[in-house]
Amino acid sequence: MLSYNVLEFGEQVSSVNSNRLELERAIDFDRENDVLVVARLDRLARSVSDLCQIVTRLEAKQAR
Repeated sequence: MLSYNVLEFGEQVSSVNSNRLELERAIDFDRENDVLVVARLDRLARSVSDLCQIVTRLEAKQAR
């Protein structure tokens, strides 16, 4: 039987703003085998290179 804990992180700031505290909290919280679910990919990153940096940070933590 699988068990899931769900935590929600949400922001109301523009992705243009580099000071994204909730995104930082979510990435810092992620552990090995955790899954980060994003409702809208266009709200996650400012650019493809920004998205790659976020994914690299998650991969380093072995999160998905």
